[in-house]
Amino acid sequence: MASSNTTSTVNKADTDEIVATTTQIPGPPPDAYSLEDLQQRAQWLIQNHASFGKVAMAIAGGGGHALSTLAATSGASQLLLEGTVTYDRASFQRYVNKTQQSIPSSGFSYSSLDAARMASQSALLQGMQLRATSGTLAAIRDTVGVGSASTLKTTTAGGMSKSGRPSRGNVVATRANGTQTCMQYTLNCGPTQNTRFQQDVLCSHMILQTMETLAEKETQPNADSTTTDDATTVVDPETFEGITIRQWMATTNTNNNTEQQHQIIQKAANRILSGHEKAVLLLPKLHTANSDDDVFLEPLVYPVLPDNCLIMPGSFNPPHPGHVGLARAAIAKMSTGDESSSSVPLVFELSITNADKPAMEADEVARRVSLFRDVMPDGQQWGILLTSAPLFSDKIRALQQYYTPTDASNKWSFVIGTDTMVRVLNSKYYNDSYEQMLQAQRSMGAGFVVGGRLNQDKQKQQQQTNIEQVEFVTGEEALVGLPEDVQELFVLLKESDFRADISSSEIRAAEAAKAQANGQETS
Repeated sequence: MASSNTTSTVNKADTDEIVATTTQIPGPPPDAYSLEDLQQRAQWLIQNHASFGKVAMAIAGGGGHALSTLAATSGASQLLLEGTVTYDRASFQRYVNKTQQSIPSSGFSYSSLDAARMASQSALLQGMQLRATSGTLAAIRDTVGVGSASTLKTTTAGGMSKSGRPSRGNVVATRANGTQTCMQYTLNCGPTQNTRFQQDVLCSHMILQTMETLAEKETQPNADSTTTDDATTVVDPETFEGITIRQWMATTNTNNNTEQQHQIIQKAANRILSGHEKAVLLLPKLHTANSDDDVFLEPLVYPVLPDNCLIMPGSFNPPHPGHVGLARAAIAKMSTGDESSSSVPLVFELSITNADKPAMEADEVARRVSLFRDVMPDGQQWGILLTSAPLFSDKIRALQQYYTPTDASNKWSFVIGTDTMVRVLNSKYYNDSYEQMLQAQRSMGAGFVVGGRLNQDKQKQQQQTNIEQVEFVTGEEALVGLPEDVQELFVLLKESDFRADISSSEIRAAEAAKAQANGQETS
């Protein structure tokens, strides 16, 4: 579980672990584990980057050749975001502290599977933050964090480390959606493979091989080996003369059906309701061809939003075409007019806690989110953001724990209606202080895109028998007299940009009336 609000780790209880395989290769390493073959592995990964995404790597101990070989291979920028070697323990501690992961004060092994997982989680967050500068949700979703932790031989006697045990290590590769491929390996290859350089090359093979597995390609060398899914039949790795490799994959999503989608969204909501996280981002899954749903949403490990992202808060009970119409209008308004304008991202934000009401049940969250499948626009540039932050300033603070836009020109913007805009600018919500209200807008670090509406003044509407005569309110009056820099935080949509004479409350009232009528007919 997360140890603080900035930590999000893959919980074993939320994953389905695929059966592990254990492979033992006797004797000295075959030619497939040479430095030349390491280069071929790097070439294959770069050539198949489309099925893998982009990767950030964190290596603790041995395995530096994996990073240097990737970086030295043509086309590496298509795959590699960055690589970090945390050789000293203090360096490792500082690196994993980016995600506020706590290292036990005693009994912790810096070459353990836990260490590799920590490195993978921190590398994933770093990779997602780097990808956020692209301004697309898809780039963030297609990110992988690879962590490696190992201890290699440090003497020239027989291939053993100072502890008298063979060289060993762990590798974890984590996708942004939480899917993990893990490897544990032992290198007990005898005196012919006892140099630090040779051991590092072998360790580097393990790292790239784990990445290959995540990319869904079988790359186990055709050597004299034994593979089994029954660990009891495997020779003890510390006495086995050769290489022992144990691999497995854990995934949070196995079947893209309606029932599992409901359960996945419930688990995402519980990540917030449990108090461990402030926000969870759900994005459309890449491949849904075998799904019985038009849209399958999967939660990401970290709620990283890209530069220029639009955030549309609401209760969405239910979501309707008016919400989508406002979203489309906001995207069009904020587009630059060049070829990249269609890539402006937007997330629909649902706060599941409220200061004045009980928190929403996880089942109700799943019900509302599932309704988005009927109204969502085509394309991949939208998502759903679950939060526990009712106030705009709280939402920004929660999200900035994971990423902050690169500069003011790339700030996030909330998509709101004129009623909400009036409240945002009302001094009574700021201790009746006009100056505090202005300071709140200036310091928030976000802008607003405002959709207009028909005048809700019932008396005025009664005087106007023709609906076309009803005044359309854009919010201009609320900006009159405000300092120019505060006015510039608000982008107003004209009636020609967007108008939808529909609301969730009207839909609920109509549905209730229909249900009552149906009940009377059957009674």
